[in-house]
Amino acid sequence: REHERLQYFSEALLSAQEEERKRVSRELHDDLNQRLAALIMEMGLMEKNPPRSAGEAKTTCERLKGRVVEVSDEVRRIALQLHSAGLEQFGLAAALKHECMSVSERNGLKIYFKTGGVPEKLPDNLSLCLYRVAQECLRNIVKHSKAPDASVTLCGDDPPRIRLCVEDNGVGFDPMQARTRMSLGLISMNERLRQVNGTFTLTSKPGEGTRLEASVPFEH
Repeated sequence: REHERLQYFSEALLSAQEEERKRVSRELHDDLNQRLAALIMEMGLMEKNPPRSAGEAKTTCERLKGRVVEVSDEVRRIALQLHSAGLEQFGLAAALKHECMSVSERNGLKIYFKTGGVPEKLPDNLSLCLYRVAQECLRNIVKHSKAPDASVTLCGDDPPRIRLCVEDNGVGFDPMQARTRMSLGLISMNERLRQVNGTFTLTSKPGEGTRLEASVPFEH
């Protein structure tokens, strides 16, 4: 049974990795590539029809500069999804706060972030685990919940533990059905937490939102 479980997980992990590659590829091709193509076309038009005055040239340059900034911001967003440099530089709480702000701005979703009692320095594997779990939760909220609001809470506890709670007021679902279907998201979160001796509970009902709480022990 253990062999079958590991085999299933390895297959699910490979499938999840391939889906992630496809998602990044679509974002690069469908979004960034189209933006760059539009920018090149606009620059070509400007080359054929140069501005007739200094004021017109300034306006055109400012518009093109804005387009370049948008592309740069999108590249940074994709890079942060793949690897958060802020997680290493500023710690878990700061990285999660930034992630909540970024998801909120992109999707028009109000996300309330709260933290307290979390040491500035945590083991790297623990920080990365909780960061990825929070990312997966926020991705599911945006994709499935239809929620207008969500909250992310990160706090320290005694005996030394870090607790992460992600909650939304969306449409909810039946957790038993999700476990029966062996959702890749749930498998990924469960395996990440298992590797750091953590646990999580998932609470949801149709029409009553969803709450996921993860708890990970650590040593000072």
